[in-house]
Amino acid sequence: MSACSLVCLYFSQKMLELIALFFDAELSAFWFDNDLFFARSDGTYGRD
Repeated sequence: MSACSLVCLYFSQKMLELIALFFDAELSAFWFDNDLFFARSDGTYGRD
């Protein structure tokens, strides 16, 4: 493999990791902070 393809491989791997982290954080924030999906301890839904 040439140096270029190694560098491309490295950066594509890093980008995938960053994208995965971003989506993981975004989806977690969406699912847990969204009014429809946020369950309170008293059994109701919505923000505190």
